[in-house]
Amino acid sequence: MLNFSSDIIEIAISIVFIVLLFSIFHSGIMELLQIVLRSRNHFLLSSLNKVFNDRTNINLCEKIFTHPIIKTTKPKSETLPAYISSDFFTDSMISVLNGLKSTDDVTPDPGNGIVNYNDIKTNDLKSSTVIDAIKTNVGNLKHSSVKVLLNSILLQSESIDDFRSRLSQWYDGYMERVSSQYKRKLMLYSMVLGIFIAVSFNVNVIVILKAIQHDKNLRTTLVLKAEMINNEHLVQSQQSMQGDSASNNNQKSAEEVITQLKNVSSEIKELGLPIGWNYNTSSKLSFTERNFQGQSFIMVMIGWILMGIAMSFGSEYWFNILSKIFQIRGVLKPAKKDSNK
Repeated sequence: MLNFSSDIIEIAISIVFIVLLFSIFHSGIMELLQIVLRSRNHFLLSSLNKVFNDRTNINLCEKIFTHPIIKTTKPKSETLPAYISSDFFTDSMISVLNGLKSTDDVTPDPGNGIVNYNDIKTNDLKSSTVIDAIKTNVGNLKHSSVKVLLNSILLQSESIDDFRSRLSQWYDGYMERVSSQYKRKLMLYSMVLGIFIAVSFNVNVIVILKAIQHDKNLRTTLVLKAEMINNEHLVQSQQSMQGDSASNNNQKSAEEVITQLKNVSSEIKELGLPIGWNYNTSSKLSFTERNFQGQSFIMVMIGWILMGIAMSFGSEYWFNILSKIFQIRGVLKPAKKDSNK
């Protein structure tokens, strides 16, 4: 008979730990797909292209993305940046609107090859005539949605600094809105990928739960491993708070993601979980008996879907859940000892 203060807590830790491992694997696949497909890069381009591809006048989006200021933001191996800060966007936009010849007026720093766009800021864009020049240039455009947008910002701007500030505010607000749309899309794709992984590897959360419930040794092993990974994550979180993990903010390379996937796959295999497909035709058991543990196909589908959705929540979510369960376990242990005295 299960004891709430021990066995139930151990089952909860075990199942959360397994979901955590698969969510790390799932996140790695998602990240690898985004690197290969360059989805972030193309999303940024398409988002700005919707606004600034002025077919009546000029494609300002193309001018911005080919500007030396923006070119410095992307890795050498990439054709498009995955992120553009508001400062870089506003400076490149002002440069384009002011009619600067980007290749002539911007000089690379010989020390590191990075474009010194501060020359534009201090020498050209701070001039009192620049805001008038931009207003004139925008005013000369044919009527379009881009002209209306720029004019609405220019009408409220008395100086180039004022224009830069308002353009920066617009950009931050716009990117926040489109980023929300991108995240919702990713959430949908993430759930689909999670269910695909669950079906591909026959990861049925119901079957796993039954195995954990009836196998004390498996449960003990899972709890020990869960405690180790939880402690490691707590240390990493503390280092992050102290500012020691600046490198974690950088996008991982494909090689790093593949290495992570291999490590997680090895760890999952070592656990000996009832997952995967059994194609052993010499067995007396039928295909469904070998792989579905006597469950109906409807229950199997429910198990796959639940596991797939759980994966899509992300590893950080499950790390938090695991940490809270260990906290509850820590509170219950002393309480149990006191009651036995």
